[in-house]
Amino acid sequence: MSNDVTLRLRYPRLNHFGMEVSVGELEDIHRRAVAYREKDARVDIVPPKAEIVGPLRLTRFYVGYMLPMMVEVRHFEEIAATG
Repeated sequence: MSNDVTLRLRYPRLNHFGMEVSVGELEDIHRRAVAYREKDARVDIVPPKAEIVGPLRLTRFYVGYMLPMMVEVRHFEEIAATG
């Protein structure tokens, strides 16, 4: 193998690992990622989305930057049962 060979890991765009944060942290991390993307177009952001998963509201977004995988930043909130 020659010295000029570069090996790069490649994954599908939404392959990720996740981290659970508070709602305030989620908003802050998203705001900072958007601000950094203005300086560096390599920042890849999938916008926040909220969905109901059983008794929880899951809010999440994905961010990627120079790593072969994205980071899912997520917040779980218990929702009141109706009935």
